[in-house]
Amino acid sequence: MFIWLKFPTLHMSSFDLFKHLADQGVICVPGDDFFVEDIAADSERPAPGATLRLTFAAASPAQITEGIEKLGATVRSLLSTK
Repeated sequence: MFIWLKFPTLHMSSFDLFKHLADQGVICVPGDDFFVEDIAADSERPAPGATLRLTFAAASPAQITEGIEKLGATVRSLLSTK
């Protein structure tokens, strides 16, 4: 039902990334919402600012393809401006 994405080289909060994606019509959940402070500090787990949770349970294959293409374009654009 869900897939987690980690962006180790994207230096912004997951909420900021969420806003950029929402502007493109891609709705996801910022990873920050799923971490508590002690877990986020654990070196074995991803930092909350670098993660997103996506769901594919209710989306059609065409919607998934479109969303992934928009997500990729948005992340590439953000990386190129850093």
